[in-house]
Amino acid sequence: MLIINKDCFAQDKILKVHCGNNWAADDSMLMLKCGLDSIKECLEDCIDSEKKMVLVCDCTKGTFPPIARAMQVVTFMHGIKPIIKKSLEHTVIYVKSEQIRKWLDSILKVYKPVRPIHIVKNKSEIKDHLMNIQHVEMDEDDEEQQTDEELAEDLSEELESLEMVG
Repeated sequence: MLIINKDCFAQDKILKVHCGNNWAADDSMLMLKCGLDSIKECLEDCIDSEKKMVLVCDCTKGTFPPIARAMQVVTFMHGIKPIIKKSLEHTVIYVKSEQIRKWLDSILKVYKPVRPIHIVKNKSEIKDHLMNIQHVEMDEDDEEQQTDEELAEDLSEELESLEMVG
């Protein structure tokens, strides 16, 4: 499940997210959907705002989701790219584990973000990103947009190859 912390959202438009520990629970699908819907709602709140949202994902808390759940997150984000493009400043992903870093690298080979993503290794780097927020425009991608099915297939292949290595 995703755990959403909106403590800094109202004033600073910073949304903090981390994973829970029980991805096998019966309600984990529902909890994941609720977490993703909450992220989408916050993004929608920022569409017409002068201040865009910063998403901080803390991968040092909880457990990284299983492949099927990670694919759901990526597919969801792929589906809301127009909203992300209009309302997200950038994403900061806090990662210490080398294995999770490899998983993220594999996911980012398939999922092409429309806003910058910064992967950091310590809290001081997070602070630096939050203190130096600048509006950054992403170049338009001339590549053909992938369908959700193509994205899921590419991601599945990439993660399967990573599992064989790791």
